[in-house]
Amino acid sequence: MRVLLVEDDEMIGANLQQALEGAGWSVDWVRDGVFAANAWSEGGYACVLLDLGLPRDDGLQVL
Repeated sequence: MRVLLVEDDEMIGANLQQALEGAGWSVDWVRDGVFAANAWSEGGYACVLLDLGLPRDDGLQVL
């Protein structure tokens, strides 16, 4: 399955990506609200992990 990971913190994002991929997920990782909104609008995600404190558009705006 495919997950959209939206996280601007490099260490948190890298650890989450590694854990999710280790569990068999395909991960698309974006680091700001504008990229998140664009990726999310394309669809195809079984799950979205969304940080609320993002650069440019915050997570609530994306949601």
